[in-house]
Amino acid sequence: MYMPGSGAFTPCEEISAELAAQQRLPRIRAGFLAGTRVETARGWRPVETLVAGDQVQTFDGDLKQVIDTHHAIIRKQDAPQLIEVPGGMLNTCSTLRMMPGQKILLRGAEVESLTGLPHALIPVDLMVGHGGIRRISAAQDLRRITLKFEEEELIFANTGALLHCAGPDRKGSHFRSLGARAAIDLFTTLVQDRRVAA
Repeated sequence: MYMPGSGAFTPCEEISAELAAQQRLPRIRAGFLAGTRVETARGWRPVETLVAGDQVQTFDGDLKQVIDTHHAIIRKQDAPQLIEVPGGMLNTCSTLRMMPGQKILLRGAEVESLTGLPHALIPVDLMVGHGGIRRISAAQDLRRITLKFEEEELIFANTGALLHCAGPDRKGSHFRSLGARAAIDLFTTLVQDRRVAA
């Protein structure tokens, strides 16, 4: 996987307990909800149809092989509130619903001009309340799919959203994550300047 300037990364900013509690950052496993469409060697496919051996398009421009998938059913009464991103926001072509805790990569000249970084990972939870992104309750039982790769990857969902897949050791990321306050400030500015719409 291509990791530009990885040797220059500094440790991620700590999120204070107060701010984390305020934003209700989850400590649960993310994963993709059934119906999310991901880009593969055979075109755009619902994530729940992928199996080991399928090739998925990644951020670095290469196709990477799925080495395993895990499916889990979360009963409606046990489901957390989901995060809903309206179509057109974060370069999506249609509404994208995600588990809390899912990280999204923001990138581009605007991100770099505001942060000094070419791209940054942000938990989708911190985007709630901006650009029409909101929390919703599950209307039915959920099917959550986890894709496993040889290493950490970023994959395309619903056309343009870049969603993070943790590596097998789940011990962190080669991509820089902003602290909660910096992430909120960045996304708020991008929304206000209309820089994150498709």
